[in-house]
Amino acid sequence: MKKTLSLILILSMFLCSNLSVFAMETTSTTSSTCNIYNDVESSGARIVHNYKKTITKVYKSRSSIPDSINYSEYNNSLKGTFSGRLYLKSIKKTASGWQATFSGTLTGRI
Repeated sequence: MKKTLSLILILSMFLCSNLSVFAMETTSTTSSTCNIYNDVESSGARIVHNYKKTITKVYKSRSSIPDSINYSEYNNSLKGTFSGRLYLKSIKKTASGWQATFSGTLTGRI
């Protein structure tokens, strides 16, 4: 039993030490104070942009309101699709159900 446990431990340590990580190399990145990044990659120049987004959704029951939601939208003024996770900020009872307010940051490349 001790030999088997020792062998498993040694093999686990060996396998974990040989993990490889791959990432795309970015040749140039500059940032500004308005969260716009010039991202020059091998595929061409792209601008990464993010902005704050707050939305409200109405749910039939309070128990069906999630803590966070994935959200995506096309931004006409920036001509790109932006997505991100919005987190629950407040809940209010209304005549039509429960109104949940979600807020977070959306990110996209234009």
